Amino acid sequence: MKTFNISFLLVVITTFLFSSCNNDTKQNPPCATGAKCFKIQRFNEELKKRLDNNCVGYGYSIGYKETVQAFNAGGQERTAADAPVKSFSVFDPMNPASLCKTITAIALLQVLNKKGISEKEFIYKYFPPDWTLGPNMKTITFYEILKHTSGLRKNGWGTYPVLRGICNAGISLPNKIYLYDNVNYEMMRILIPRLDDAVIVPATDDNLSVQYGRAYVDYCNKNLFNPISISNRDVKPDAENQNLCYVFPYFNSKGEDYGDWTTTCGQAGWNISVTQLSSLIRNMKYSTKLIPAAAEKLMESDLLGFDGKGTTPVLGVSFVNKNGGFPGPPNNKGAFNGEIYLFGNDVTLVLYINSDLKYPGGMNQLIIDAFDASI
Repeated sequence: MKTFNISFLLVVITTFLFSSCNNDTKQNPPCATGAKCFKIQRFNEELKKRLDNNCVGYGYSIGYKETVQAFNAGGQERTAADAPVKSFSVFDPMNPASLCKTITAIALLQVLNKKGISEKEFIYKYFPPDWTLGPNMKTITFYEILKHTSGLRKNGWGTYPVLRGICNAGISLPNKIYLYDNVNYEMMRILIPRLDDAVIVPATDDNLSVQYGRAYVDYCNKNLFNPISISNRDVKPDAENQNLCYVFPYFNSKGEDYGDWTTTCGQAGWNISVTQLSSLIRNMKYSTKLIPAAAEKLMESDLLGFDGKGTTPVLGVSFVNKNGGFPGPPNNKGAFNGEIYLFGNDVTLVLYINSDLKYPGGMNQLIIDAFDASI
């Protein structure tokens, strides 16, 4: 008797629908100046040309306003060293490192809006009630942890007891300047569930680390992913055939999945595909399903959940971007590099690379070069 593979059918149907949408809705932004007309399909081609043979595997999705316009993938997401061999797919999830901070920023701004709380409110009011607050902890606002200007500092991973210890120790006011530190977004893993009135049962530190991690995951699934038709995501690898990361040039070494982030998520850890993250970003920017328009504008203008901004040198188009990366050996078996770009001509890009990248100037230079060549 023949068996029917439901999972395979769902992937085929999803791919067909995604491809059909892509083919039926192709658009280009209006021409900015004379002959300098940005073309999305050309952007697709220019990205692919620069990525092919310069990494182990890659995938990206290009949007224009609310719609997907192009997506592409190349190379492998699992090599012969981690059989079965799989070609890279924009539909397969992986941990995109600090790109997850944008997800966490959306979640925090959403729950603040739901509760009618300003981003300038002080975070200490929403700490677990048994935490002892050290010097100057009552000066830190939600805006400051979103902006990395809170003065919070740490070494190592931000588990529940580590975050509590940081609050107990307090901060130095001169440290309340910009310094990118993962602890800010790890602290949101505690604050988001408490703002949402999640039920947390008194327990050991190890158990509380898990409870807060799961409460953060549950909040994002219920309030970010599910409302835009993304199935439940998690902060740990899939059980089978997980997308892996490698060193490049590739020397037949095994890959890396970065493990379970339940007790340290917020700053990284989501197992999410290119297409899913791209959908989240487009909904963040071009709808009010997730956050109000004013909150999205604040994210871009003040770089909350983003890293940088600039203007492309040839076409003169502004952009805001967020990078994510895991280093390769000796820290991990393989490297990850990823980017989110919001361009001023309403083009968006989400790019994953599951290895080091061989390109002069790195990934950001590759994207800018491809963008400015897309005329």
